[in-house]
Amino acid sequence: MLALGLAGRNISHSKSQIVYEKLLGRKINYYLFDYQTDTEIPNLPDIFKVVSGLSITSPYKRHFLPQISAILDVPIKDSINCIKYESGKFYGTNTDYLAIREIIPRLIKEYNPAKVIVLGSGPMAYITKEILSTITKIPFALISRKTSNTFYSYDYSQDATINFQILIINACSRDFIFNNPINEHCIFWDFNYAHIHHQAKLAKNVGKYIDGSEMLELQASFAVKFWNIG
Repeated sequence: MLALGLAGRNISHSKSQIVYEKLLGRKINYYLFDYQTDTEIPNLPDIFKVVSGLSITSPYKRHFLPQISAILDVPIKDSINCIKYESGKFYGTNTDYLAIREIIPRLIKEYNPAKVIVLGSGPMAYITKEILSTITKIPFALISRKTSNTFYSYDYSQDATINFQILIINACSRDFIFNNPINEHCIFWDFNYAHIHHQAKLAKNVGKYIDGSEMLELQASFAVKFWNIG
């Protein structure tokens, strides 16, 4: 039976096995490599003794870089979330990049925001910034807990109006809870899926709340192609 795996921290909530089984149309073995520190993580040869393909989530998207021979299919060179073993070597790619690049143009076309705000400073925020810089002339800004004194208090409702819609993209980790003032002229795209707090609160206070379910499914589709499985 096909065996796949996911490496990350506090990932018991993962729905990846369900997504892959639906995509492939069959049952698979799915391993959660859940580690609190990077010192606990085995080397790739040991992991690939039990899996044929590995996905990686926060906070370990840079951990395996020294162990791979090349990053394929994306212009991102400092983070990966998908690894395969082929011809005696390990290769990585970033299906986050591929999925975000597919979704963002559609959101911009549908909602026509006057500005895009990206929340976060990690790999996901960096990827989003790189994509935005190449596909649109709409102004955008990265705001993070590390760089902004008003990260937790800024009032987005004072900026968002009927003639100035704002697309807010949450690229922060799952433990971050967004509580800033917003209004019906804000569109909120959450890279996290099934975030109970955001689904319960934000969906009532924004023009549109979009969770990360579609991105998860697209990531899986790109990963299956990368692993060449079906």
